[in-house]
Amino acid sequence: MSGFIFSGSFVRRTCSPVVLDIETELSQQLQQLSEKAKSGTDFIQRLKSQTEKVHENCTSMEGLVAAQVDAVVEALQQRKQELISFIRREKEYKLRSLKAEVSSHTQRLQQTTALIQFCIEALKETDPSAYLQVGSLLLARVTHLESAWQSDDDSASSSDGSNMQISPGRTHRHSTASSTHTTTSSINNNSPNNVYNSPIFNSEFDLTLDDRSILAAIRQLNFIQMKPAKDGEERKPAGSLTKLCFLLM
Repeated sequence: MSGFIFSGSFVRRTCSPVVLDIETELSQQLQQLSEKAKSGTDFIQRLKSQTEKVHENCTSMEGLVAAQVDAVVEALQQRKQELISFIRREKEYKLRSLKAEVSSHTQRLQQTTALIQFCIEALKETDPSAYLQVGSLLLARVTHLESAWQSDDDSASSSDGSNMQISPGRTHRHSTASSTHTTTSSINNNSPNNVYNSPIFNSEFDLTLDDRSILAAIRQLNFIQMKPAKDGEERKPAGSLTKLCFLLM
């Protein structure tokens, strides 16, 4: 080992100053590199410690998204109940209207039947003077009832029932479709198959749920990229909202 002197963990040469300068510079570089390696080791440890934070943040994000979607679902459920309640109110109104219409036509039918029977008895009268006393009055009453039936018949022939009032103070739009239920029979029709044709009661609910906008909104529901922020800082979007939505594949 002649020519070398050990100093600490390094071997020092007993030679020219050039060699000593190189050794000194190398020692300094090794010291700096060692410090960087130590810093790198610490950085790697900090990176590894982020694994747990990633899991925690993922769980937190999942909970936040679930809560937001649940709020949307709850609002949708509430709206569903409101729509169903509206339909049930329409049902009650239709039933009341139908009951009133049945009652009205039943009363008119009873009046008509009674008048027909009375007229038949009057036609059996053999005394001309007695007949003349009630003949004109009966003719007027028959004409009046016939006009009432004819008015309803004309209404049925020209309407498909779609313009019936479906809630107090509100009438449904007029339909352009031709009714397949309307006949053109008349009470004064001479056909042997003559049948009274009343205005058709619209038992259908002429409504449809417009869900296109809400479905489109659901399809557009997405994330917005946010700027990184330090603890306690307010998080803000990274750019224009129109350019930040991720495409969910």
